[in-house]
Amino acid sequence: MSETDYNQFRARLEKDLKELNSRLENMRADRVSEDRREGNHIGKIEEEAAESADLENLLAQEDRLMDEVSDIEAAINKFANYESPKYGNDDDYADQIAVSVFEIYYDAVN
Repeated sequence: MSETDYNQFRARLEKDLKELNSRLENMRADRVSEDRREGNHIGKIEEEAAESADLENLLAQEDRLMDEVSDIEAAINKFANYESPKYGNDDDYADQIAVSVFEIYYDAVN
């Protein structure tokens, strides 16, 4: 992997990290409770059940985003002290395979 490839990967990871952090902030801001509507007790129970389900879904999404953020931060930290990493037995062909596998995985999860 050349230094140019490394810089491109790092820039892509940092861009994705910024986008994920922005999405997390927006999700947390949207989670602020809105005013409850007035009505009968059955309507309030149904509304609370729907709000609970929505909150549960939002928390699950937030957990997934936080996991992605952690993975990206770990990848960035792993390359922090970049010194032309080699894979396998210092074989350029093996290095290209590792880069291809990384790109396929990265594209699949994003």
